[in-house]
Amino acid sequence: MDGGAKIAEDFAALPLRMAGFTQKSISSHVPDGKYFIFVRFRDEKWTDQEPLEVNRHSAERFLWALYNLGQKGKPYQPEYLHGDFGSESAIAQEGIGTLYKEILNTDNPRALVFFSQWKILFGEVCGYDVENLTEKLKKLAEFYGVEGKPHPAQLLFALHTYYAVLIKLLAAEIVSFFNPWMPRQVEKLQNATTPAKLRRELDELERGGIFHQMGITNFLEGDLFAWYLAVWSEPIERLARKTNS
Repeated sequence: MDGGAKIAEDFAALPLRMAGFTQKSISSHVPDGKYFIFVRFRDEKWTDQEPLEVNRHSAERFLWALYNLGQKGKPYQPEYLHGDFGSESAIAQEGIGTLYKEILNTDNPRALVFFSQWKILFGEVCGYDVENLTEKLKKLAEFYGVEGKPHPAQLLFALHTYYAVLIKLLAAEIVSFFNPWMPRQVEKLQNATTPAKLRRELDELERGGIFHQMGITNFLEGDLFAWYLAVWSEPIERLARKTNS
């Protein structure tokens, strides 16, 4: 056990020297065909367990650890998702600004209808006028680099749209991973090499896509936050590609 655990610890430490990872973000899993050895850096020290015989349960744990590496070698955990897509990330800053400008300047009837319906629903839920520019909304607009006098309703709609699309993509990717007969959602979007193909893939997702294939209906259909497809543009395409890169 000691030798195997030492190998796992040394192997897990490689990213520290190669890519500057912090030790608290590292775990290692070493199979030898008969046993799994799991080690993790926690509380300023390496922790290891007794070797686990390869069986259905230990293999499931090993595969789950591999799955949690995600598309870029990062687990699908809050701290990593927040770092890549949270409010202070470059993608969020650019994305929310892009969506804000698009809904502010569009004259597309479909997008404007969705926006009007959202204002009614949001006002009913929150109980206040979404057009009222409060001090908090002024700070929010400043945070996202809004130029000129902020339009609070459009800003909040852009903010909600950004996170709604992100959650849809994340949900579809996780669902596709657990159904090996389906293509991975992120791979489908990455393989859409033209603006038209990318828009078509996103439109399919917004219509239910992979969830329809699994027999789940009325999940995404008619979603108000699908308005961005109606005003498809180069900045929106760029945002979609960065979200899936």
